[in-house]
Amino acid sequence: WPHPDAGELAALADVLDRLPESGVVVVGGLVASAAADVLLPVADRLAVVVLVHLPLVEVDPGAAASEGAVLRSARAVLATSEWTRARLRACYAVPATVAHPGVDPAPLAEPSPGGGRLLCVAPVTRSKGADVLVDALGRVADLPWTCTVAGRLDLEPATVADVTDRAVAAGRAERVTLAGPLHPDALAA
Repeated sequence: WPHPDAGELAALADVLDRLPESGVVVVGGLVASAAADVLLPVADRLAVVVLVHLPLVEVDPGAAASEGAVLRSARAVLATSEWTRARLRACYAVPATVAHPGVDPAPLAEPSPGGGRLLCVAPVTRSKGADVLVDALGRVADLPWTCTVAGRLDLEPATVADVTDRAVAAGRAERVTLAGPLHPDALAA
């Protein structure tokens, strides 16, 4: 899992230092879990709210002490699902409020015959694993599939180039489409 580097942590500390007394700051769980040295010293001065999609301890057990300390010091913890809230209680005895993502659920799509039409909705960034997806699809190259990746292409140009190069090198370029962001109607189609 990518963790903030020293420069990013210093930038976060600088931003936090400039916030007014009792200011509210919402920090994503992956950043917060790796930023205990920056967040713990300001927890009494600021209202730190941590938004957790997936407890970091689920993928990095070594992060438990840091993650637990940050979550226990937070003014509030928001979980994006009931499962996440239950895991936070089980791992850290931390109460959390579920804040369901603010989108309407899409109707189920009609599956393609054989299930070979794949859709990945995510920006093409290292942390979202488009490279891992392309490599995994190479392992099932003998099956009939196509994959459309719908999401931003401008955040990490080097990752986009890497994913494209992997698809080309494996002879899968015509089966993987990096579509960029799609309008909801186009995405539904």
